[in-house]
Amino acid sequence: MSQSARETILNRLSNAAENNTQEENSVENINAEAQALLKNSPHASLSSENPVDAFMAKIEQGKVIGTTCEQLDSIDELPGAVADYLVEKNLNTDIGIQELPIFEQLDWQGLQNTGPQLDGLRDGLTSLTFADFGIAETGSVVFHSGENKPVLLNFLSLHQIIVIQEDSILSLLDDYAQQVNVAKTPRNTIFITGASGTTDIEGVLVQGAHGPCEVHIIIIKRVK
Repeated sequence: MSQSARETILNRLSNAAENNTQEENSVENINAEAQALLKNSPHASLSSENPVDAFMAKIEQGKVIGTTCEQLDSIDELPGAVADYLVEKNLNTDIGIQELPIFEQLDWQGLQNTGPQLDGLRDGLTSLTFADFGIAETGSVVFHSGENKPVLLNFLSLHQIIVIQEDSILSLLDDYAQQVNVAKTPRNTIFITGASGTTDIEGVLVQGAHGPCEVHIIIIKRVK
């Protein structure tokens, strides 16, 4: 680099530093610029203003790989819906159920609950987990780790049934960010958008490579 070119670059940097005043770098100004960017950022258009309808439409239109969904009025209908799903998919009745009070109070109608023990999640086993949030924009579900909420239940079973409460489904990813800003941050946060999948160089999609090959989401209108 010639001396003149070097001096030109250094002079530009020096002038920029002098013009960049402390006021422009204040926390208030930085936050204001960030909010302006978020306000004007583009979002995926939703098929409905109702986040639950938009979430279900995303899945039913085949935009979330390997995923199906259904809606129930009450949590009491869950064991029957799970049993029907297992029959439809020709799966055995062994199921690893997350240890949560809302699941423990239900009559599982002959299903064999192996519990959340990891050594029980052998090939072919189905897991049943409860999601903290859903995001209509992407068709994703969100899991927060915590007591009795082992995250590996979301990865080790071949089939996963995910339960989510209707009013936990948000429209946009930004809405989720606002929710967690005012809550205690979990140690682990997992976003799941469809079944696990990978594609080789020939473009052949293989589901279940690194997690469940099929995901079924059950939306409950009323948990309690």
